[in-house]
Amino acid sequence: MDFDVAVIGGGINGLFTALDLTLRGFSVVLLERGAIGGGTSGRMHGLLHSGARYAVTDPKAAVECIEENKVLVNMAPHAVEDTGGYFVAITREDEEYVDQFLRGLRQVNIEHREINPGEAVREEPNLNPNVKAVVEVPDKVVFARDLMFSIAISAHREGALIMQGAEVIGFNINGGEVREVSVKDHLTGGVRSVKAGVIAVAAGPWTYRVVKMAGIDVDMMPTMGVMVVYQRRLTRRVINRLRMPSDGDILLPYGSTSIMGTTAVIVEDPDNLPISDDDIKFLTSEGSQMVPLLAKISVVRAYASVRPLIKMQGVDTREATRDFMVIRHEKPSNMTT
Repeated sequence: MDFDVAVIGGGINGLFTALDLTLRGFSVVLLERGAIGGGTSGRMHGLLHSGARYAVTDPKAAVECIEENKVLVNMAPHAVEDTGGYFVAITREDEEYVDQFLRGLRQVNIEHREINPGEAVREEPNLNPNVKAVVEVPDKVVFARDLMFSIAISAHREGALIMQGAEVIGFNINGGEVREVSVKDHLTGGVRSVKAGVIAVAAGPWTYRVVKMAGIDVDMMPTMGVMVVYQRRLTRRVINRLRMPSDGDILLPYGSTSIMGTTAVIVEDPDNLPISDDDIKFLTSEGSQMVPLLAKISVVRAYASVRPLIKMQGVDTREATRDFMVIRHEKPSNMTT
């Protein structure tokens, strides 16, 4: 099989890459070792960020968030619920962050409105009645699988070959370029060769493993986040803790449930994501400070996902940028990460 481009990874980045390239007239094959959306993208929190969370700590990412927010609403309205979002100050320390937060929102031009706490509680009756300050932002909820399947179908209709259960197990490199990609078919157990002029690796937190097979080292910081699903939807809007980005500060309404997140722990193996009772207790405790009723309803399940963060010297998981990086490798020269 010969193609212009082989995209490795069937998450949101790989799918959009495949769709974009097919729309530009290239022949494309997408290789996904499991199922579409079976990795990070399919296990996300569900928040379509307004960018407000990063307005102070990562302004560039904040701008990208609000731009993407608007694009996705227009592109895939069936996969987005326009809930809106509140940032709520609970403690005096939270209150002290309000002015800095508002300055950040103005600097990156994110639409926002300060809400009287009493009005906010009337709008969201389950909100902590002692909330001290509230800022409204255009957060939304995205249904990731609906979005990804739509992209996959669109790419397929434009001519892309979407292969699931197709794990890349090696590269044939000659003359400084990848000549063939060895792919194991998990359905048949067989191995086939795929030829492509360009190899685009979009394998999320597994990227470092994929490029390692081509003799490349990529510095990554795979960071696990735990989320807890509760049996009832307790709010109309996304509820964020009004403080510097931290663990356990976003409660998301998702269908008929609520999802509380998240944590940030570096992991060595993105396929091994242990979730402890302490994780669930911690997230429930943090969430119930914003919405007290959360502590009284049943947990449906907990799950985890891994952020493919870029490793930077002296930067921890919360300080690490949420920006994207594209690397054009020297050898093999036809591989891009």
